Amino acid sequence: MSSAQASEYGYSMGLLNIHNRNLMPLNYPRTFDELLSAIASRPLRFCFVRNPFTRLLSAYIDKIESSVNARRELFFKELLVSDDLQQTLSFRSFLNLLKRQNISSMNPHWRVQYYQSMFGLINFTHTGAFERFNEDLSRILSAINPILLQYISRVDEHHTKAAELLESYYSAPETVEIVREIYREDFDTFGYSRELEDATDIPTLSLS
Repeated sequence: MSSAQASEYGYSMGLLNIHNRNLMPLNYPRTFDELLSAIASRPLRFCFVRNPFTRLLSAYIDKIESSVNARRELFFKELLVSDDLQQTLSFRSFLNLLKRQNISSMNPHWRVQYYQSMFGLINFTHTGAFERFNEDLSRILSAINPILLQYISRVDEHHTKAAELLESYYSAPETVEIVREIYREDFDTFGYSRELEDATDIPTLSLS
């Protein structure tokens, strides 16, 4: 969305922060009861999923490896890591920590998507895939109102470039096996291959 388009609706670019829901113009359920009520009203319901291998690596690079101290402290505390913010947490160590976490304790950036989206509870109208984001988002927006298509830009790449770094970070077979174990529901539910070399492929999941 451009600055002109934002101001047209009364919002400045400073308020367009996707990580601060209180600054967004969209309503969202604040309690589980509100969520159930919203679902019962049968609005259009959609979610996006991503291959567990690339999603997890992207989260690690962005939140742990490249994170500045303030953010790193937050994620280190969640993972019960030392308060030493200069400590290096390898990708393999990160995976071993996740392996010991229960689902409810996981950060949303790496929580199992089946549970994060409540896929077994919510009957989604549309389920899109990160690997075909532009196509799926366009279909979803068209289902809501075709006029919305003029307000989006195409997304061509993700800034962590996780897909290009898979082999170097997953060089140890143990890392691949840990991801397969933790994200078993995601591989099975959304049709992602369990093979690392297929991590950038479009899943067999069809947009419902």
